[in-house]
Amino acid sequence: MDKKALRKELLDRRSALGALDLLGFEEQTVRFLKKRRPSSVGAYYSIGTEVPVFPILLKRFSGTLALPVITDPKARAMVFAKAGAQTPLRQGTYGIPEPEVVAAVEPECLFVPALGVDASGARLGYGGGYYDRYLASHPGVYAVGVVAEAFFLEAVPQEETDVRLNALITEACVRYF
Repeated sequence: MDKKALRKELLDRRSALGALDLLGFEEQTVRFLKKRRPSSVGAYYSIGTEVPVFPILLKRFSGTLALPVITDPKARAMVFAKAGAQTPLRQGTYGIPEPEVVAAVEPECLFVPALGVDASGARLGYGGGYYDRYLASHPGVYAVGVVAEAFFLEAVPQEETDVRLNALITEACVRYF
């Protein structure tokens, strides 16, 4: 199955999934943070049916937290800006909230949205390439996908520009690749 068809299938499946086990995701995120001990973390601001990792990190992570800010939609470029519970957010590109003030941070660890992930760490995203570009230009950043266990797949189609994850958090466990 090609990426476009797989994206549609996974989005349809995720919409039909129902409530996420947020306590499970929180427990596994804490398990990961205790093992990895990052001083700074980049997260995504969840939209639609994505796992809401930012609120979990606000509650359970005491280091520097950052959210993406799209700096150039044509080049599909982004930076990460410091963000906390009191950080004013604005409506960003694609309607996704982002920090109003860009105090740039290069996160040590980056939580990456995904539609599906396989056992090699291959991730299927939304097709924009923002996270792949960011990770390719910041090779020292530890990339962590976050999906429901039902979206841990047998195989994800890959292209040369796709960057594999280092770890995956589901509501059931943490996998390292």
